[in-house]
Amino acid sequence: MKKGTKEKMLILTGNYGNAHIQVAQAIQDAMKIRFPHMEPIIIDFMEWVHPKESAFASGAGS
Repeated sequence: MKKGTKEKMLILTGNYGNAHIQVAQAIQDAMKIRFPHMEPIIIDFMEWVHPKESAFASGAGS
């Protein structure tokens, strides 16, 4: 690993209610404290894989 770059940790979530997002953010916050050498990245996996279905399921498509 190059000096000055951080290892990355991918946190996958889905926008199916606020709880999934809150848990992902809590994991991100805990990682920043416990593993400061790592960079947590949150991705809404369902939005990425199925954007139309994700919008409908989260209520944005209605």
